[in-house]
Amino acid sequence: MALIVHGLTFLPLNVAIEEFPVIWLLHLGLFVVCIPFLFSVMKTARAGLIRSWWSVFPWWAIGVIMAAMIYTGANATSSFVASKQGRPEIQNGEFVLVSRDKTIHAISEQEYYLRKNYNIRGFSGHWILFYLIATLYFWFGVRTRASNKTSPVPLIKQK
Repeated sequence: MALIVHGLTFLPLNVAIEEFPVIWLLHLGLFVVCIPFLFSVMKTARAGLIRSWWSVFPWWAIGVIMAAMIYTGANATSSFVASKQGRPEIQNGEFVLVSRDKTIHAISEQEYYLRKNYNIRGFSGHWILFYLIATLYFWFGVRTRASNKTSPVPLIKQK
């Protein structure tokens, strides 16, 4: 869902949080996913079952996570820079770009919606990263053996 919402922010559609507050469920969902992820990492690290939280991922997943981190940083930076150029508003039925309560210039309806989406684009880029890390961790992370549920065993061999 986070990937879909993020993709929609690149289209001249109105995906503003004010119009679709249900999007905030993705934000709240991070806590539902990431808190258990953090507790699991801490528990397995304290038990000595993993060297680091990176050690549970296959090589390709580490590459995907690193690429997502780079993208998230670039996305956040570009969203921040673009939002500082002014905020889109509708004044007297006209789409305009406003900065410090001064109208800069008129913009098209398409540009209005694209600029309106910068805020949600910044959030959704982070959602993708955090959901990705937690999902891959629980997919590849420490599992328990069926015969002995109290003894977690890593999927990778410890040296």
